[in-house]
Amino acid sequence: MKIAVVGGGPAGSRSAELLSRLGARLILYECRRGWEKPCGGGVPERSIDFCPFLADSSLPQRAAVAARIYSPSGREARVPLREPLRIFSRADLNGHLLARAGEAGVSLHSSRVTSLRREGLRWILTDDSGRQEEADFVVGADGAGGAVRQRVAKSLPPLAQSIGIGYFVEGLTSDEIVVKFFDSLDGYLWIFPRCDHLAVGICGPTGPGQPEALFSQLHRFLVDLYGAPIMKRLRRYGARIPSLPASLTVRDACLGSGWALVGDAAGLVDPLTREGIHYALASAQFLSEGLADGRIEE
Repeated sequence: MKIAVVGGGPAGSRSAELLSRLGARLILYECRRGWEKPCGGGVPERSIDFCPFLADSSLPQRAAVAARIYSPSGREARVPLREPLRIFSRADLNGHLLARAGEAGVSLHSSRVTSLRREGLRWILTDDSGRQEEADFVVGADGAGGAVRQRVAKSLPPLAQSIGIGYFVEGLTSDEIVVKFFDSLDGYLWIFPRCDHLAVGICGPTGPGQPEALFSQLHRFLVDLYGAPIMKRLRRYGARIPSLPASLTVRDACLGSGWALVGDAAGLVDPLTREGIHYALASAQFLSEGLADGRIEE
């Protein structure tokens, strides 16, 4: 079987690696070779069940051993974590997973898929260089707004959307995560330590004026916690966060004739915590097992 995977983030790279090791011929489209992404970058220990190599100390990571939690009223609790939270730069993590896919025999195309169409039982994919490839099966791992989802999920309801915005704080890190909750916000504020900087952010519903309101709350908290000079060390980011609407079952969201969606493309993000990396890796594992067994619907 020849499989085309579109998107080389954790879900796409891991899917391609596993399917290649199972004997399929794999093409992986990704025009970047390791890139930063606006998120905390936390990977819980249960992800190590899917990817034991993430525990390798040669892969740059920071272990958070405690969580400092702030209630809406400002009360504070520091909770030791029973298992550490491994926190990666997404540039390091994405680059590492792409390299593993290449080592497993995946053919890496440094291009972006611009269109895909079905001819009988085959897919025809065209990239931004004009090159065409045929595939028996297509895996969409190029996000909620990616080319694959737009092509195969036209009849599905749109994914729910929230927004995550924040900063990278250069030259400052720690061994704990910080989480702050608010009375009036369906979301939360986070501070995750990476190897040489902090990833700080806040998430909440989309809508007019929301980014400005979220940044205002984030600024106040950062100044209260670290002092005004912290504002000179910030590098801004922002992104939309997809998740499954309550009306859509997981099977309907990620599987069809000759195609599957994994990770963010399927909306496999926890709607409460907005956690996505673990579900990206898990969905890659389940997809590869299903295709190998010939029972992908299970």
